[in-house]
Amino acid sequence: MSKSSVPYGSEQLHVAHGDGFAMPWVQQLALQSEELNSEHEAVLEKLNNLLRALNSGDRTRISMACTSMSAEARAHFTKEEELMLAADYPDRAGHIEQHDYLLRRLARIRYVLADGAGFWSPVSELSMLERWFVPHLTYEDRRFADFMAARRATPDAA
Repeated sequence: MSKSSVPYGSEQLHVAHGDGFAMPWVQQLALQSEELNSEHEAVLEKLNNLLRALNSGDRTRISMACTSMSAEARAHFTKEEELMLAADYPDRAGHIEQHDYLLRRLARIRYVLADGAGFWSPVSELSMLERWFVPHLTYEDRRFADFMAARRATPDAA
């Protein structure tokens, strides 16, 4: 299995290749919230299943993995968005917009696979998932987790 790197600040986030792109859980992805880390690991597992399915080219496998990824992501996003609302997170709208973008792209994959209409490329979807997931988790989710940690550290910010 070969490795490549995805930029992550001044460090590199290693990405495994072999039977396709896969992103292992690494400490660089960890946030200050064990609950969010646990959920992100579950989403990452579903993402890796989808990435392997896309690499296989098996349309049924891709559709099933995409449905599973969508369900896991939707459940996580719902919880994260509830936390943002409760904390009055100032960047909530932009963060939710990113969640919606991913869910729309996953829905599009399922639609094109089921209907057979429109252009679809597994390579394009692999690239989109890599470009979405790494920055979202390492930057957007980290900003939210840091915001939540700062609120917990300030006694009168509740």
